[in-house]
Amino acid sequence: MHAVLELSEGDAGQTFLPPGQAPLSPRPCCRERRAAPRKGLQSRLAEGLVAGPRPGPAPFSHGRPSSGRGAVRAVPFSPQISVTVAGLTGNEPVQCSRDVVICPDNSLEEARKKGPYDVVVLPGGNLGAQNLSESPLVRDVLKDQDSRKGLIAAICAGPTALLAHGIGFGSKVTTHPLAKDKMMSGDHYKYSENRVEKDGHIITSRGPGTSFEFGLKIVEMLLGKEEAARTKAPLVLKE
Repeated sequence: MHAVLELSEGDAGQTFLPPGQAPLSPRPCCRERRAAPRKGLQSRLAEGLVAGPRPGPAPFSHGRPSSGRGAVRAVPFSPQISVTVAGLTGNEPVQCSRDVVICPDNSLEEARKKGPYDVVVLPGGNLGAQNLSESPLVRDVLKDQDSRKGLIAAICAGPTALLAHGIGFGSKVTTHPLAKDKMMSGDHYKYSENRVEKDGHIITSRGPGTSFEFGLKIVEMLLGKEEAARTKAPLVLKE
């Protein structure tokens, strides 16, 4: 069984808001959803990011893009992967952009105790990435994962949290186009325009439109190319 740890950012807001557009207000809908039985890996993974071969937590915070869920939506179809969604400030509902609300399984602090994880996944979003970048706990989780050469995956603006915490310097990475300048400040990385980039144990991807490819790359690294192909088949993705 592979475990995925998905991180969530903090403070309600949108990612890359158009000029003049205000953040959406939270919706009190998660309590009913949390009370309902979870339908296995698919519903859990669709809520968060990915971490490795044992069940594990994924930290979430307000401000992540709702489309970030697609990053792991490809992964849930494999019964060999277990995902934990973790909130930076606890297990309270997290407000995403597009008025989507996510209910973390645990706080990141509690989820961390159940590690280590095969993969730690960072979601995107401008505000969300900032929250991940400013969290000492996220830093500790990433430093521990990095020291073991465990997989670290980040999408959209999420890779900028790697920069903030000094993770993977010298690696080839990609980001959302609007996060490129920030990611390359200091020349700590080699930039790639690939939709998904893997260099060593670091996996990065560009944004909402690349989220399925991102998730499938994680499946490939955990379970192999054949399992990734089986996972991809029912998704009806454009070749």
